[in-house]
Amino acid sequence: MESESLPIAPIPESAPVLETLPPPIVSGPKKRLVSPKVLWIFGAVCFLIAGTVVLTSVVYLRPPTDLLVQKLAGVFPYPAAVVGSDVISMKSFLDERIALNKYFEANTSVDSPMPSEQEIAANIIDTLVHKTAVEQLAQEASVIVDEERVEEFYLDATGGGDSAEFSLELETMFGWTTDQFRARVIRPVVLTMQLSEHISADETRQEEPHVKANSAHDRLVAGEEFALVATDTSIDPSATSGGDIGFINLSDIPEEWRVAVSALEVGSFTEVLEGDVTYMIFLLTDRVVAGEDTQVKLSLIAVSKVTLEEIVQAYLESVRVWKFVGRT
Repeated sequence: MESESLPIAPIPESAPVLETLPPPIVSGPKKRLVSPKVLWIFGAVCFLIAGTVVLTSVVYLRPPTDLLVQKLAGVFPYPAAVVGSDVISMKSFLDERIALNKYFEANTSVDSPMPSEQEIAANIIDTLVHKTAVEQLAQEASVIVDEERVEEFYLDATGGGDSAEFSLELETMFGWTTDQFRARVIRPVVLTMQLSEHISADETRQEEPHVKANSAHDRLVAGEEFALVATDTSIDPSATSGGDIGFINLSDIPEEWRVAVSALEVGSFTEVLEGDVTYMIFLLTDRVVAGEDTQVKLSLIAVSKVTLEEIVQAYLESVRVWKFVGRT
């Protein structure tokens, strides 16, 4: 018995298939309202940014003698310059500018007009940058200000006169108190002197000029003419005349060299002598007794030691230095 198949209805050719399906539902992005709190914060930030830009432009574009500039710099830590990791504040710059302006008011006459504002600003910022570099180098070298020398230097500056009179003069000339004078003038000067002395005595830093001076001495020992070696080696102006510096009173020669010069025979020369800024070799060419004193005719070979100024210049070239004012 054969099985019967179920009848299948034919699909009409014109019957729609895909077209009969409902279109897919595509959901668009939902609209989210911005919170009033967010809008308020955004507006406040914009206001602060705009205000900061305006205030900054006032500080850097208006004259430093402007009272608003001075007030803003006293409240906000605007930088005048950056040296390495240290910031020189705009307030420090303006303090120096105000003191200088007071000095000019007290001293400038019709015959000596004031420098331009650009020249004044450049001079002040260069001084502050140099002072900061000295402080950084002193810290690296563990050189600390000697307070006794500060006091001695202060007493020298006053000339041993009436302290009240000196205080009044400082106020009139610069608007400073004596404490400000110590902090802003005396201490930096003493620190610079101490660091200079430290560098002068540093055998490592002075190795090259010391070798050069010893080499000149070796040439003299080998029989070379003093004048020739002086012309080749000496940094003293006398090098153009073979090192001849003429007659000098023996008593005028610094004590640390006087003994060596006194022991010379005419035609002989000293060992290499060390000074604060030079290495020296003296040749005695004549001696004349003049009453209680003796005059000696000398020739000189001087070799310059590495100086603090050279060290500071090299240091400033090796670190980041940004100047926001006083640029030339």
